[in-house]
Amino acid sequence: MDAAHKSGRFPIYAKKPKKEGPASSRPDEDGLSRTKLAGESDRPDSRTWTSFIYRQHLARFCLNPVIDAIRSRRTVKKMDAERPPARSDVETVIEAAIWAPNHHATEPWRFVVVAGEARKRLGAALAAALVTSSTERVAPERLEVERNKPLSSPVIVALIGSPKKGDNNIVPQEEVVAAGAALQNMLLAAYSLGLASFVRTGAHSYSQEVRTFFGMGESETLIGMVYLGYASGAVPPGKRIPFREKTTWLQD
Repeated sequence: MDAAHKSGRFPIYAKKPKKEGPASSRPDEDGLSRTKLAGESDRPDSRTWTSFIYRQHLARFCLNPVIDAIRSRRTVKKMDAERPPARSDVETVIEAAIWAPNHHATEPWRFVVVAGEARKRLGAALAAALVTSSTERVAPERLEVERNKPLSSPVIVALIGSPKKGDNNIVPQEEVVAAGAALQNMLLAAYSLGLASFVRTGAHSYSQEVRTFFGMGESETLIGMVYLGYASGAVPPGKRIPFREKTTWLQD
C-alpha cells in the first residue's frame, strides 16, 4: 500500500451520490464524483496528473474486494515457523469455512487444529505411513523430510469431510464438493487476514496412520491440511490459462 493511500488522501468514488456534494466536489471526466484535494485548482491543466492518480487508485483499490482476493491469493510454502498466528485468526479461518454452501444443509465437515508439539506427532504419523507404503528400505534422510513437513508452519488445520449418513437424498459427491468449498473459504479468509497458507495432501496423508492421528471415522475423508502462518519470503505472481479457453456457451 503506498503512502498516499495510507494518508487517506485518495477520495471515495460513488457512481450515484445520494445528494449533491459540497462545492469542493465535482464530477471527473468519467462521471464519477470525487473530492478536490486541498489547494487543487479547477483549471483543466492542473487536473491531468491528479486525475491519473485517482484512476490508478480506482484500479488498484476500488475493485470488487472478493474478486480481487480470489485473483490475488497465492499458495505460500515458505513461512516463519516460529511466528504463530493469533488463535482468534485461526478461529476466524475455520468459522469462514462453515459458511460454505452445502446441499440439504448437511454441513459435512469437521476440523482438527495441530500446533506446538502435536506437529511432531503428525510428522511421525507421516513418516510411519511412508515406511508402510514402501516396498524397499526408506533412507533416513527421506524419513526426516517427511517427519519435518508439519514443522514448516506454526499451525495446521485439517479439514475432514464428514458426510451425513442415513438420508437417501444425500449424494456423496455433493458432500465432498461442499467440503471443497469450505476449503476455499479457509484460504480466502486466511489471505484476508494477512496470513500465508497452502494445502498439503499427498498419498501418505490418506494413510491409516494419519487417519488414526486425526481420529477419523470410516466414512470420513481428509480434504486437506491447511498450513497457516506468516510468509517468510516473496510471494511469486500467479498464472492461469484464460477462462475463455475453457468456457463453452450454449445458447441455442
